Amino acid sequence: MARTYYQRAINIRDVLFGPQHPSTEAVQIDLYTLVRHHCDVDMAMQFCEDLLSTNTRLFRCDHPRTALWLSNKGDLHMVKGEHDEAISFHNRALSINQRHLHDVSTSTATSLNNLALVYCAKSLHGVALPLFATAFNMNKAMLGETHRHTDTVRYNHRLCLVALRQ
Repeated sequence: MARTYYQRAINIRDVLFGPQHPSTEAVQIDLYTLVRHHCDVDMAMQFCEDLLSTNTRLFRCDHPRTALWLSNKGDLHMVKGEHDEAISFHNRALSINQRHLHDVSTSTATSLNNLALVYCAKSLHGVALPLFATAFNMNKAMLGETHRHTDTVRYNHRLCLVALRQ
């Protein structure tokens, strides 16, 4: 039901403002989030591709906003078990974040964490562990040891260590 209302809101905003207007994009993001949380990965992938296309047009191919949607698309590929595609999207997001935000940003740390998760899922623990360590140290320095983002990376790092020992 909510999906129907969101879609109607997008259609109305498309007519009033155009598909690339921030108001239209905001509703598209809400719909993407709703669909993703209801585990409809294929539908979420379509919305993600639309949002990636919109952000590429609104900003540019190498803008940090675009990197966010590249990362989201990488996450969806990971959920689908398409690890090589996930790595490709996460690497692109990481490259953009490093180029524009440098090595001291939470976005760069998140990109490193996401990339490490895919490598861990592929059982490439030796590649994943240093990425987790770097992401953890970056978050710890910027956000503190007890911040939820730092805790998330710490947890993922530990899971990877456990998987390595099995």
